[in-house]
Amino acid sequence: MKKLLALLGGMLLAFSVGAQEKPDELVKKVTDDVMAAIQSDKQLAAGDKQKALRLAEEKIIPHVDFEEARKSRKRVLDQVASDRLLVAGMHLHFPGFYHVARQGDGYFLHAEAWQHAL
Repeated sequence: MKKLLALLGGMLLAFSVGAQEKPDELVKKVTDDVMAAIQSDKQLAAGDKQKALRLAEEKIIPHVDFEEARKSRKRVLDQVASDRLLVAGMHLHFPGFYHVARQGDGYFLHAEAWQHAL
């Protein structure tokens, strides 16, 4: 279970946190700022994509360390492939369960066979 939790934790985006700010405080602050902006702007709340992109660029993107996020995803995918763990996802094709395999410099998803019997 600890291994699984470590893998899931590694899948989160890596945030760059100042020395004064704890990660959970940063996430709460950014979330509060984004929610306040959405609640105060009817167009944004209605789904205006341009405003949503500007909001993300202003409030979220400055806190993301993209290189650390890339390294984190690679560590997780390497671990999942090495341990032959079954992965699930909401945006994966039916049945939504896959195994990850290394393929060249990248990874490949192998669908788990669907078994409808209970």
